[in-house]
Amino acid sequence: MSGAEEDWQAAGTEEVAAAVPVPPLDPLSRLAVRYGTDKWGVHLYTPVYHALFAPLRDRAVRLLEIGVGGYGSPVSGGASLRMWADYFPYGRVVGLDVVAKRLDLGPRISLVQGAQSDLPALARLWEEHGPFDIVIDDGSHLVGDVLTSFRALFPRLEPGGFYAVEDVQTAFWPLYGGNPGGRGTILSEIYDVMLAMHHREVSAIGKEPLITALGDLTASVQMHRNLAVFERGANTHPSNASCDATSPALRGVLGVLRAERVTAPSAGNWMIEATLLDIGGQPEASMMALRAGLVAFPDDPDLLEIGARVAAKLRLQAECAALLERLLALAPDDALLRDSVARQRRVAGLAA
Repeated sequence: MSGAEEDWQAAGTEEVAAAVPVPPLDPLSRLAVRYGTDKWGVHLYTPVYHALFAPLRDRAVRLLEIGVGGYGSPVSGGASLRMWADYFPYGRVVGLDVVAKRLDLGPRISLVQGAQSDLPALARLWEEHGPFDIVIDDGSHLVGDVLTSFRALFPRLEPGGFYAVEDVQTAFWPLYGGNPGGRGTILSEIYDVMLAMHHREVSAIGKEPLITALGDLTASVQMHRNLAVFERGANTHPSNASCDATSPALRGVLGVLRAERVTAPSAGNWMIEATLLDIGGQPEASMMALRAGLVAFPDDPDLLEIGARVAAKLRLQAECAALLERLLALAPDDALLRDSVARQRRVAGLAA
C-alpha cells in the first residue's frame, strides 16, 4: 500500500467507526462491489436479490436487464451484467439499452439495442432471447416507460420468475413524470395488483372486486426501499370464506396431501384434508377423512375436536358425543369439556 493510500485509509478510520453497521457482504453483493455496480452501496438491492435468487443459482436461468449503464457512451457500462453472469454460472444474461453498446462481456452475455417502451422491440427480444426467468428494470425510470415494460413483460415471465423494478423513488419526482403521491406510477400499479390478487376475498363478502389481468398471475409483491419485486405464479387458491372443494386449485392440494400420506403419514395431514373439505362445502367427505385419520391416530386431540364439530354439523349426535368422550379421556380434569360431553349426550338421547 502506498503512503497516499495509507493516509487516506487512516483519515477515514474515525468515520467508519461511527457508521451505521451494515451486514456482511453476501455472495451477490460481493460481486457487485467487484464489478462496481451501484446495486450495492449506492443502493442496497443485492441483499434482497440474493435472498430471492439464491435457490436459482445452479439453474440455467435467463435474465434480462433493462438498462446496461454507462449512459450515452457506447463503450461504458455492463457492470451489473458481469455481476449477473458470475452469480448465475449456467445462466444467460441479456442487456437492453437505447444506446448501441460495443462491449465484449463474454459468451453468455448478449446486448440488444432498443427502448423499453417499444412494444414490438420487446416482443422481438423475447422471441429471440427468451423466455426469461428474471427481468430487472434499471432503465430510464420514466413513469410511462416503467409501466409499459412491466405490463408487457411480467405476464410473459416463466412461472416462479421475478420482475424487479429498481429506483421506484422516481415515481415521486416530476423530472421522471412522477408526483409526490406516486399516483399513476408503478407505485399505484403495485397497489392495484395487490388488490387484484385478493379479488376472491372481496367476492366472498358479496362486494365487487378489482380484477386485472395480473391478479391471477402474481404470487407475491415485495416492496423494499426504492425496489419493488413481483413474483410470477398462479394465484388461484380460493378464499376460505367462500371455498369450493371441487376447484382445480384445491383438488391439486388434496392430491399432494394424499401422495404425501403414502410416505409420511401424520395426523396433521388428515387434519388439513378434513378442514379443506369442511370449509369447501363437503362436510360428509370431511367426516370420512376424519374417521380414516382417527383409525391411524386414535388419540389425536385435534382430529377428535374437529371430528366432533363436523359430526355435530351433520347431526350425527351420537358420534359427536363419542368423539367428545374420547377427547375428555385425554383431559379428564377439563370441567368445560366434561360439561360439553354431558350436554351432547343429552342431545343425542344417551343415558347420562
